[in-house]
Amino acid sequence: MKRFLYIAMALWLKSTIVLTQPFPIDTVTFRTSEPIISATYYQGAFYCLNAQRNITRIDATGREEPFRSPKVWIETLFTKEGELITWEPLFKGLWQTAYIEYRYDGTRFRRKGRVKEKNRDLYEDERFEITASCSGEWGGTFYFKDKTTRKKYECAANCAIQVQSVDHTYIITTTSSHMFGAAQILRISDPTALQPARKRAKKRPGTYESKATQGVEILADSAGIMALTSFRHQGEMYHLLTQPEDWRNHPAVTCVATGKNGKFKSVQQLGKCLLWRPENSQEIPCQDGYLLAVTEDESRHALLIGIANGQITIFRFGQEEENGSVAADDPVVCP
Repeated sequence: MKRFLYIAMALWLKSTIVLTQPFPIDTVTFRTSEPIISATYYQGAFYCLNAQRNITRIDATGREEPFRSPKVWIETLFTKEGELITWEPLFKGLWQTAYIEYRYDGTRFRRKGRVKEKNRDLYEDERFEITASCSGEWGGTFYFKDKTTRKKYECAANCAIQVQSVDHTYIITTTSSHMFGAAQILRISDPTALQPARKRAKKRPGTYESKATQGVEILADSAGIMALTSFRHQGEMYHLLTQPEDWRNHPAVTCVATGKNGKFKSVQQLGKCLLWRPENSQEIPCQDGYLLAVTEDESRHALLIGIANGQITIFRFGQEEENGSVAADDPVVCP
């Protein structure tokens, strides 16, 4: 009798834990002919860059077909402001990496010119144009440009990846993959209260990045982890974090967390693996949420994470094996 009660209690606890998971997780796996190193979503279909540097298109039924690829060696494929974009890398010096950008015009990819990965447009509303720069372990800078006065303000924000406007304030998600990794969530209530932007001589890496913290509130700050994205659900802000295996041999893990009182608090685990957010990856609007391109560390496979209305969906792209099965088809974010 005691054994029966113990088993019943264990089953009840297990079901309770499952039911209290705040975000349901689903996985959709598409079969592909080659390993996929970069994936994105564009006009109702998935577009993938495979290991042979060819682009393929996967429709809603999962059918893969060749797509028009630029006749150059391309490094990545992504969507920005509703356009399908790819980059050809140009290695110019130790500290600068430049690219030739190609944009799909509905017929083919057309060359648009040289771009620099370093400077990024992050957000724009009726009042401000928001940009960021990053010098890795040497720091980064976040800029607000007032559209009316044309004045520019700055603060330190190491590798800012996302901006959200919430209740007339700006929530900034920053991360760094350098050294041991780091993540911060910042809140700026009044951008005009920040330090006026300064002009700096670019003598060596990092010397031109801001150190100003005036007008900035730190909601959460932690080393040893990296932030992938942030999202709102039922009035609460959540953050998708990833952490590598540490020196105590604790396994890598990816989780959803809150950020309050200077600390992150995990609320749900997605999988025991490390994910990377590519430098040019941006949240892609999709229905009532968005998709984010990431890369699984161990396999180097590309994934898309969909977040909408509290539902998390993992889109995986598995190479079809000889027996017709799909490699790495697992109902979690990581194999």
